[in-house]
Amino acid sequence: MSYMPSFRRDRQTDKTTGEELTFDYVVHRLGEVDFADAVRRLGFIPTKDGAADDEIEIDFLGQRYRLSKKGGVFSCDTVSGRAVRLNFRSIVCYYALSKARGEPLEDFCLIDRFSHGVFSSTREDISGMGRMTLALRTVLEGCAPEEQVTRFAAGVEWLGMRPLDGDKGAAHKWAYDVFPKVPTRVVFYEADDEFPPDLRIYWDKTAIQVFDFEPLAVLQGCFVHVLTESCACRS
Repeated sequence: MSYMPSFRRDRQTDKTTGEELTFDYVVHRLGEVDFADAVRRLGFIPTKDGAADDEIEIDFLGQRYRLSKKGGVFSCDTVSGRAVRLNFRSIVCYYALSKARGEPLEDFCLIDRFSHGVFSSTREDISGMGRMTLALRTVLEGCAPEEQVTRFAAGVEWLGMRPLDGDKGAAHKWAYDVFPKVPTRVVFYEADDEFPPDLRIYWDKTAIQVFDFEPLAVLQGCFVHVLTESCACRS
């Protein structure tokens, strides 16, 4: 799968942004997708009439998206009509284009594992963690540690994340399927006297078979953005 990297240019120059270019590129590739096969293999949902020839749907980060190629016109939009950033819509299209088969391993790792050591999970431009975690810390700042956990838990469980029993202490864990074939584990670390609150997202090791590394990094950025917004809305 080829990929056009996502970046934003200065809108004052009146140039098309990287997100727009990427979405235009990938949405027009929906003509390559066998929608009925995407239902069987990737967990897409047929539209209400039960047919999957030219329209399918999928849930992604709290929104349902509809992909269509009716009449040779390709689109990917939220069913609700809510505006979302183009990166989110592009990732849904990339998932539909995936050639992956089989089931997840339920064996998890950080995203930098997929870069073969070229990048570290502390590199905000690749993992989305540094910048996004600062945004999350801003949402949680001023709260006592137990209040931070309560606020974060309310946000992630609103998204449908499932709390996991684990070691008692400062780490709190949830399970979440970003897509039907892309499970994750989310770990939130409480602040203490030395460190601020922190976040880690662990991906099933088959995620790199579903997405190339670059779209997967964009997906992680989308994921952390939604986590941060969910926590902010429940303050």
